[in-house]
This record gives sequence, structure tokens and C-alpha cells, in this order.
Amino acid sequence: MENKEMVLTDVKRLEILLGEKAEVYKKKFKVDENWTVDEVPKFKFRFNWAGFFFHEYWMAYRGMLKGGIALAVFVSVASMILNIIFADKVKFDVGVLFSALMTVWLGFFADYLLERKLVSIIKKVKDEKLSYEEEVNRLQEMYVRWEKNKWKAVFAIFIFELVFGFALGILMSFTPYAQYL
Repeated sequence: MENKEMVLTDVKRLEILLGEKAEVYKKKFKVDENWTVDEVPKFKFRFNWAGFFFHEYWMAYRGMLKGGIALAVFVSVASMILNIIFADKVKFDVGVLFSALMTVWLGFFADYLLERKLVSIIKKVKDEKLSYEEEVNRLQEMYVRWEKNKWKAVFAIFIFELVFGFALGILMSFTPYAQYL
């Protein structure tokens, strides 16, 4: 029988993965000693100001680079399409309204998205069936890599938005709808 100290609970996995921010996020996620990754996180009504103000940059900083890029592309393209569709129908910029609504949406869903991401990571590590020491080391390595690369991810989003925005601007300037953007 294993020693009780050698059993890695999901709460302990989360603490290792979050490092020094573990207590902050355990409180946000309402994690107690019975918390498990086997239950799908449920949306809890709360607001994340960093997610609200910094959108895809916050997502990249928190290890969701692909999600941040997807959000940036979706909001940019959807805003342009909405502006083209509603250009003659309304007297305000529908794209800006859509962007504002997406900002509010991310403010409310940021913590939920992060919790789902962490649950996914923990499940993958658990499924590898590593020994106690190997699993702790793997989670610690992930935390260190996450901490080391978070500003690189933010910079990557910044560069992506510059290049993507410039390319879209050039592309749209050659369309008959350029006047609506």
C-alpha cells in the first residue's frame, strides 16, 4: 500500500502547476480538498479584470496562446464583416460594438477558460501514468516553462496582431468595401 504522502491528488497537481499563484487561483476556482479534474469545471459568475482589459494578451500570458490568436483573428474578421454588412443600415461602428461585447464576454469567462485549460493539462499528465516523482517533476517543468515563456507569448500576440492587422488593412484597401472600415 502506498504511503499517504506519496499519493498525488488533483489539488496537489494544481498547486504544483500554478506555483506561487496556486492559492489565488484555488480561491477563484473554489477548489477544496475534494476538487478533481474528473468533473468538468462549471461556469462560476465572476469577473477577471485582466482578462477584460488585456484580452488575448491575458490569454497568452496565462498559457493559452492558441486561444489568444484565435480570439484576435475572430474579433478582427468578425468586426470587419459586421461593418461591411451593416455599413448602410446603422449610423455607428458595429465592429467596435462587437469588440466591446467580446471584451465583456472575456472578462466574465477568463477564469473559466483558464480552469478548463489547467484541468486539460492535469488530465493529460495523469493519463501518462507516471510515478509520483516523475509526475511532480513533469508538472514542475511545465510550471517553469510556462513562467519562462509567458512574456514571449504576449510578445508573439503583439507581433501577430501587427502583421495580421497590417495584412488585413492592405487587403481591405483594395476592396470596394474599404470605405466602410
